[in-house]
Amino acid sequence: MDNNQDSVNEQDSAGSPQEAPLNDDLRDKLQRSQAELINLERRLTGQILQAKERGRIETVLCLLPLYDHLERAFSHLTDEAKAEAAESVALQQWLDGIKGLPAEMERQLTALGVEKITSTGEPFSPDKHEAVSQETDGTQPDGVVLKTIKTGWQTKEGHLVRPASVVVNNNLPNAARDSSEMPSGISSE
Repeated sequence: MDNNQDSVNEQDSAGSPQEAPLNDDLRDKLQRSQAELINLERRLTGQILQAKERGRIETVLCLLPLYDHLERAFSHLTDEAKAEAAESVALQQWLDGIKGLPAEMERQLTALGVEKITSTGEPFSPDKHEAVSQETDGTQPDGVVLKTIKTGWQTKEGHLVRPASVVVNNNLPNAARDSSEMPSGISSE
């Protein structure tokens, strides 16, 4: 009888031969569900990071026109206007107050993970520059950026947010101007 009892206990702990495929099937479903959950978590984490990045770049793109206007306004401030402002305490205080805006905006844009693209004096690169005009300067080599019209921005990782609008040097005579002789990305207008 003890042998019979041991045999029943072994069957209880191992389960019946019919339950073995059911256990394997349930174990397989559990493992698949766990793997799907892990993959879903990875996918959602990636989508959340992408959404944050898009939001950050959209914020930067909304702020850049304001930065451009401030930069342009200060570039047009003449010495004469500065002298007039110096004669009025209130106007001078106002001017002193707003002078810091472009630098503060630049700090905030940097905090958002973007940085200015250095352009003037650099070789033209269609990957980060947009040529809006050409001029001739015999002291500079062809294809060098002479002026930056609008500052370009890129992420700290090097991804372009907005190309710099630039004026490019072209020392070639009109008859010799040919698209094949110009750096790529510059039209020979």
